[in-house]
Amino acid sequence: MNCAALSDPEKTKSLRLPILRGEIGGREVDVMRDTLCEGVVVRKQLVDAGQLTGECCLLLRIDNTALLAEKGVINLRTPFLVEK
Repeated sequence: MNCAALSDPEKTKSLRLPILRGEIGGREVDVMRDTLCEGVVVRKQLVDAGQLTGECCLLLRIDNTALLAEKGVINLRTPFLVEK
C-alpha cells in the first residue's frame, strides 16, 4: 500500500483500515493495527537517539521486500496496546 493513501482521510475511510489515534512519547499519532505483526513500527522522527538500542532487525514486508530497521525502546499508548 502506498503510505500517501493514509494521509488522505477520505481515502483512508474508503479503505476501512483499522486506524485509530494513539500516543508515542507524548505526541499524537495515527495507529494502524496489524494482527500478524510481532512488533511495532514507527517513523524514525518519533524516536529520540537515546531510545535506540544499537540493535537492528530485518523486516519482511508483504510485497516480499526487506528493510533493515533500528530497534528502540519507546513509550506508547494506543487503543490496541500500552507498552514500553
